[in-house]
Amino acid sequence: MVIRARHPLVTPEQLERIHATTDAFRLNRDFVVVPLKSAEDAGREMVMPDGKLLVRPPIPSEFEGWFAGLAERLSRMDLAKVPRRR
Repeated sequence: MVIRARHPLVTPEQLERIHATTDAFRLNRDFVVVPLKSAEDAGREMVMPDGKLLVRPPIPSEFEGWFAGLAERLSRMDLAKVPRRR
């Protein structure tokens, strides 16, 4: 039996691009959460109460447009709670 995901999964290449962007902010990757399942709606980013940054990419057809603005959106966020790399 084959189980198909309702929403496509984030590809390894997309995940690496997201991490490269968060790395530019010196964020500790252990505190950057990128779910492998694409968001049903437009992508989103938010700092969780525990200090983790949730980065939820959209479906593949919307990824490039969403990704193009990711660094700018992160730069406008209060990332003070998210631990930094040493």
